[in-house]
Order: sequence, then C-alpha cells, then structure tokens
Amino acid sequence: MKYMTIHEQVEHRITALIDTGVLKNGQKIPSLRMLSEQLNVSINTVREAYERLENRHYIEAVPQSGYYVRSISAPRRGRKDLEPRELDPREINFCQVYSAMKRAESSAELVQLGAAVIDRRFWPQEKIARSYREAIQRFPEEVFDYMMPPGYRPLREQIELLGLHSGLQISPDDLIITNGCQEAVCLSLMATCKAGDTVAVESPFFFNFLSLLDRLGVTPIEIPSVPGEGINLDVLQFVIEHNPVKAVFVISNFSNPTGAVMPPARKKRLLELLQNVDIPLIEDDVYGDLAFRSRPDTCKAYDTDGRVLLCSSFAKTISPGLRLGWVIPGRYYDEVVKLKTVLNVGSPSLDQVAVTIFLQKGGYERHLRRIRSGLKETVEATRRALLEYLPPGTTVTEPDGGFLLWVTLPPQHDAMDLYYRALDENILIAPGQLFSRKEGFSNCMRINAANWNLGIQRAIARLGEMCAEKEGALRPPRDSLPTAGGRPPRSRRR
Repeated sequence: MKYMTIHEQVEHRITALIDTGVLKNGQKIPSLRMLSEQLNVSINTVREAYERLENRHYIEAVPQSGYYVRSISAPRRGRKDLEPRELDPREINFCQVYSAMKRAESSAELVQLGAAVIDRRFWPQEKIARSYREAIQRFPEEVFDYMMPPGYRPLREQIELLGLHSGLQISPDDLIITNGCQEAVCLSLMATCKAGDTVAVESPFFFNFLSLLDRLGVTPIEIPSVPGEGINLDVLQFVIEHNPVKAVFVISNFSNPTGAVMPPARKKRLLELLQNVDIPLIEDDVYGDLAFRSRPDTCKAYDTDGRVLLCSSFAKTISPGLRLGWVIPGRYYDEVVKLKTVLNVGSPSLDQVAVTIFLQKGGYERHLRRIRSGLKETVEATRRALLEYLPPGTTVTEPDGGFLLWVTLPPQHDAMDLYYRALDENILIAPGQLFSRKEGFSNCMRINAANWNLGIQRAIARLGEMCAEKEGALRPPRDSLPTAGGRPPRSRRR
C-alpha cells in the first residue's frame, strides 16, 4: 500500500465522504479548526489538504463562510447503483430489486405488483402522527430512555387484548417487543436452532425467510402445501420421522405467498404431531388481522405446553415503515430475552409509546375495519383482472384475507422471463422461483393486490399481452379497458 502523508490522509477522508455521497453537492464541510480537533491534526495540515482539494475541484472556499462541496465534483467512486435489469431476484434481497426499480423511474411511475406492502391510502398517518406528538409531550422520560426487553408494558397489555380475537389466552409477561416480525422470527430461529440444523417449512414460502435461514446456516426442508389449507401434514409427518428436524416454520393465516389459511382442525393436528416428537413450531401471524370475515385463530391458541413461538407485527396493518413487532416465545422466553438484549438492547421507545396511545384510543380497531373493507375490494378487483387478461388456463387463488394472490400460468410460461420483460415497462412482479430453493414454481408469480386503479389494470392487461406475445399469438386488443375510474373487467370462467 502506498504510504500517505498526514495531509494526504485528511484529503483521502474528505474525498471518500464526497465520493460516497455522505457530503453532497453544495454542502458545507467541517471548518479547519473543527476537522483538526476531530482528526487530532494541526490546522495547517487541514489547510494544506483543503487547498489540494480545491485544486482538484472537489471543494471551493466561500469568503467569510467556509468550505463547500463544489456543485460539479469529481466522479463518485462509491458502490455502483445497479440497474434493475442487472439484478437477479433469486440471488439478492428482493428489496434491492424494488429500490433499483424506484431509482430507474423516469416519467412513468412504477406499477408495484411485487413487494408485499399495503397502499399508502391505508396508512393512518394523521392519527399516528398525533400519537407521536402526544407521546413526546406526555411521556418524555419514557420515550427518550432505553426500553429494555421485554418492552413497554402498556403496549404488551394492548397486544394481549388484541390476542383475544385470535383465540389467545396470554398475559403481558408472555410477550417480548421486537423490531418488526422479521426480528421476531430471527430470534425464534436462533432460540430453537443452530447452524447445521434442519427446519421444515411449507412450500412455496416467503423468500425473505428462506434467505434468513441461509444466513443462519439452517437448512430448510420444503414441505408442499395443500391448496388453500397450508402445509401438508402427511408429508410433514413422514419427513419428521426420517429427518432430524429441529423446528417447523409456518405462516398459518393468509400465508405468504399463497394466501392459504390452515383450518382449525389442521392446526390442532399439527400441534399434536409436534407434541409427539417434541419439536417447536415457529408461527408467523403477521397477516392474521386482515381477515375479510372472521379473524382466524392462531396455532398458538391451541398450544398447551409452550412449544409455539408466535411472531407478528404492525407492518402489514398500520404501515411497513413502523418496525414494531412482538414474539410470544412460550418455553423459550428466557432465551429470546437474552438474544434480544444482546442484539440491540431494546426496540425504539418512542415507537412503543406512540403506538400504545394509538391502540388505547381505539384507533386500531376502527382502522382495521376500514382496511379490511378496502383490501377486500382491491383483492377482488385484481383477481378478476388477472383472470380476464392472463392466458387461458391461468389460475388465481381466492384468499379470505390479506392482499397476496398466487398466480399459476399455463406450464409453457416462465415467470422469470416475464419478470424481466415487465421490468422493461416499469411493472414489478414477484416470480415464483423466489419462493423455493427447488426447481419449481417457474410458471407462478405472487401479485400484491393491496391497491387498485386504472394503471394497475392496464399493467395486468400488458402482462397478458406479454404472455400472448411469448406464445407468438397476440390476442386481439380488448375494448374492455376503461378510460377513467379503473373499473374492473368482467371475469371469464376458468
């Protein structure tokens, strides 16, 4: 490595901040005295570094004001932002694909049919904002201090009340607040498994959880799903009898990606099966509150010996940016508390207090009634459009809650190919290959049905045209696309 003098080291630090975008065009940089104190070097050393940066056109001096990043600076040398078409969703986190697509937007807006997020119009922004203001005004000591695990007790009490709707009989002392459902699942996996262990999961399964298993060094055994009912219990029993399975992991209500709900009898049978072999169950119930009719019970509701670790959050019901979840870990409570403390001490105090206020005022129940009604309409409209415009032989699930649709195209179609061609026209879908480590679901895709408008209808119609073009038999243009209002088309029989 080339030896650098002290002023060259200072110069390198500043150029790195500019190249990576930490210091942006037109932004004031630290004064000579401030930087000399921060880096423990002389003012003359900093002055020499700044003069060299001026000569290289990185910064400019403004009399009586200081030094600023030049509006036209040297080329950035930070990590290259990838174009969406350079990203293979099977190899990276799908969030990177979504972010890349957002960067690539020009005059056309992204039609977001891929990521599992609710539409902005469902966010209770004003009410949550008032709750945050009230939290700061009324509880300054709580919101600005650490909130160690298991978390804010009033919030745990409110979640206990919510649990009544899903058949739970718990106390606030059974709950641990987490940074979203993802952390709750991660803590549960860490408490029950170690690297090299095997976990049974339903298939297809949420790709982010498959990636999490990979990162933890845990091997998933994929158990096929029974259409509309979740994991195949007969296959699971066979796998457990012939493999050293350390845990079973399911999304029992409105699963991601199929939207299936395990009937109560199957949930009870699953618990009996696991009790006989003493295997824990990790249950994700993040979509459970989004039932269009009656709220289904959780597997945890039938847990008699603490083997179920129930995970959930408010990300799908209030907003995706609210990283506030919880886990009910049963017999693994002490281990999960230790892991949570080691990982990040505790979840954000302000978030916990603000959401507690929102829940205490009854805002959540009113909000759920609104969002359930809205999602039922958007899911039905999206499903009708998919059946209308996609090729004959296409099947689409018909969930009773949530907002995800699992689409199965005729066998000759490849969803990954459709994914890339759709990206070229600012349409984002989630191809089925993401949801399994096996060679399967190549003609499937998951569609986010949390919004409905004319742009989405046109995007779905365009997907249908792409499929027809791939077959070399483009169907005649339809006259059913509306000119305004986004009314759903009439459904064809499948």
